[in-house]
Amino acid sequence: GIGLAGDASATSSALIVPRPGNPDRYYIFTVGSHGQYPGNPLPPIPIAWSEVDMTLSNGLGDVVAATKNTVLFTGSTERIAAVRHANNLYFWVIAQRLSDGAYLSYLVDCNNVGTPVVSDMGHGFIPVPNGIGYLKASPDTRRLGNAMWAIGYFLYDFDNATGNISNPIDLGLPSTRAYGLSFSPNSNVLYGVDLSDGVIHQWDLTVGSTASIIASRTPVGNAGGTGSPYLGGAIQTGPDGKLY
Repeated sequence: GIGLAGDASATSSALIVPRPGNPDRYYIFTVGSHGQYPGNPLPPIPIAWSEVDMTLSNGLGDVVAATKNTVLFTGSTERIAAVRHANNLYFWVIAQRLSDGAYLSYLVDCNNVGTPVVSDMGHGFIPVPNGIGYLKASPDTRRLGNAMWAIGYFLYDFDNATGNISNPIDLGLPSTRAYGLSFSPNSNVLYGVDLSDGVIHQWDLTVGSTASIIASRTPVGNAGGTGSPYLGGAIQTGPDGKLY
């Protein structure tokens, strides 16, 4: 795996997805960092994938050389997410373009990584460094959340049968450093962490209307960061059902 694409500074540098139907194969999706290309208004950050075969190297596993760092597209944000398909076998791997803010949902089936389903949510061109921040899927696969640095927090509906993303909701929290994001294990609550002040916000997704969801925002704590210039950080659900 030495020499895989990606960058330690990227929001989501690496994502591993099992190859459906083959317990010995995995895809590693990698994302570059905007910091690799300072001063460039549209950095050539690649979304790439490499396949791992766990039967190689006497069972220790290795990257399949012919697939290493296969580029899906360049000009990506730093965010990527995976969602299980409606058939409970395939996966969707979702990324976002800088050029128009559109989302690209790639179907990972038993054979390969397919061509993307494109969903344009009207965000328009995303300047650097606004491509920083997390993209997360709800555990029930019905929603996506996006923390768009210097823009704010957004919620969408996701169709895990078609890969289509729809119904964008601006969650009403303009932010200079939107970054951390996670759904609760029951998919009823969305949490966001702002790096400018470390405040943890929550939105109740069960209240019904768009206006009610936006109005439900409540500060529930502070990440307590002490570093400068960033306070707080990422937020992730652990195996015990708690958020860290």
